[in-house]
Amino acid sequence: MSPGFRAEDTNTSREAEFAARFQIPTSHGSHEDLVADPDVDVVYVSTPHPFHHENALLVPDGRPR
Repeated sequence: MSPGFRAEDTNTSREAEFAARFQIPTSHGSHEDLVADPDVDVVYVSTPHPFHHENALLVPDGRPR
């Protein structure tokens, strides 16, 4: 995996497992921390459907408000 990939999951044990499995060196414990990371250029929102819209709006212009 590229060092540019990040993982984020509000379940920290699941996040750590995912990051280790896919060799992702950096992970975040919240959506807000992920989008605040200055090294993140693209965010793929894969939350369950009821939360997708809310989480996608965190980064409408590429950076948190």
